[in-house]
Amino acid sequence: MTETHRTHVLLRCGVCTAHFYEDRTPPSYEDDPSDDYTAYYAEQGADVWGMTDTLSRLRAHRPASLLDVGCGFGFTVDMAARCFGWRAVGVDPCGLARSGAKLLDAPIVTRYLDRDSGIGEPFDLVHSSEVIEHIDDPYGFIGILRHHLAPGGIVVLKTPNAEALTPSFAPGMLRALLAPGSHLILYTPLSIRRALRKAGFNHVMVEVNGSGLTAFASDAPITLSSAGGAGGHASVYARYLKERMRVSPPGGPVWNGAAARLFRHHALSGRFLEALELYGTLAKAYEESFGIDLLRPRRIPIGSCDPTGGPGRPRRAPYNLASVLFTRGLLARCLPAQDSLETLAFLRVAERLAVEMGGALQAGGLFDGDLENTVFQARCEAVDALWPIDPDAAIEALVSLGRPTGSRFDGQTVVPLVLRLNKAAQLFVRLVHDGDYRLAVRLFDLFEDQELVEQSLPKDGTLLHLAFCLAILDLNVYARQDRVVDRLRWLQRLAEQLQKVPEHAESARHMMSVATEHMAMIAAP
Repeated sequence: MTETHRTHVLLRCGVCTAHFYEDRTPPSYEDDPSDDYTAYYAEQGADVWGMTDTLSRLRAHRPASLLDVGCGFGFTVDMAARCFGWRAVGVDPCGLARSGAKLLDAPIVTRYLDRDSGIGEPFDLVHSSEVIEHIDDPYGFIGILRHHLAPGGIVVLKTPNAEALTPSFAPGMLRALLAPGSHLILYTPLSIRRALRKAGFNHVMVEVNGSGLTAFASDAPITLSSAGGAGGHASVYARYLKERMRVSPPGGPVWNGAAARLFRHHALSGRFLEALELYGTLAKAYEESFGIDLLRPRRIPIGSCDPTGGPGRPRRAPYNLASVLFTRGLLARCLPAQDSLETLAFLRVAERLAVEMGGALQAGGLFDGDLENTVFQARCEAVDALWPIDPDAAIEALVSLGRPTGSRFDGQTVVPLVLRLNKAAQLFVRLVHDGDYRLAVRLFDLFEDQELVEQSLPKDGTLLHLAFCLAILDLNVYARQDRVVDRLRWLQRLAEQLQKVPEHAESARHMMSVATEHMAMIAAP
């Protein structure tokens, strides 16, 4: 049978800059999800960190109530009630909302929202995340949100950022952002601001967070709380996860998701002993529920961890298994012993499982950007883990980041150019400063396209040191004096730009002096 493909045409409005599909027929959202999808969302897919950030920053307005439109599983509703004590209600017709209402014991109305929904008094906050891009009539939708907003309240919309549609975007993430057949209109900062202004809001703020937008709209001035402090974002996040672990059965999707997220939070926050203790708790739960030994990752067999169970079959793994093992690898590198072999073992298994699980999800029509990023980061971190063991192998691992690995889902394992160049630049600068030109020359050609390098690397000291180290190799290895002068002029131009940035000014002045000194040495007879 010949496979057929449907063509989706994405257009751009020349006035408001929104992007929209020629066919904007909305799909049905009322079907019940499989048990597998419910587990996936609770364990892996939900951005609980982002939900906490949004609610924490809105506390400056002292809200007492929240309406979450398109609430999905209901984590935001549950968090608002448990951590902030707000009257919280979710509205969503999808089957995932019915599952969440049961598993979280959350007040979710499982139908579409309209002006006559009968959901109680107007709300101080009306929140809608990742919904408006699925709506073919955004002005009508915003009008309904405004109808349920109390005087002086705030509407919060979160949606993908159409300006992130660039060729450098990872292919998997690009597919998730475009989502043809599901997403109907993609917004830019300008277009979402215009839509909210047209709805009559006097005050509108739009924040760009990489591939996402967060818009705040109100008839009153908008003030957002800072993320720090004892009751800040991170503190609320940890408190909510601990509470969800306390009230949820161990080994179940909600407990698994809360425990894994809290483990990662502890590890990345420097709470290493707490992270190790929680890892032991996770290991016990995963052994009892799935027969997986987190304490001996090398024994997890290939092909055994497709997390989907299928009709009448139990799940064989939690969806966050790759993320948990990756975090454990990072933790091993941070502990006093700094066991490189242990770190490498966790990273290698995490990479393999992320490809395996991501492939299983992709085969079912679902893409997970975090799993793709786990693959990228595991391969990059493995370079650092290999370095003290075998520098030549580390260089080969770094060079191979841009090659397909031969797996079934190669698109998930070719690390994007930006990440490859960043990792290569860090190691190249270290090698040149250490005088190890033998290994440095193996990375030299990665930086041949100077314009691409400048576009890809952050404008900080790393770029300045890279320019200088390239000049050193041109001088001491290749004896190309004309190229040395070109590199040093490049360094001077970069340093001149960075002197205007306060946090980089001192480093930039130093590197400008170094470049000028070497230019004088070359010019001397």
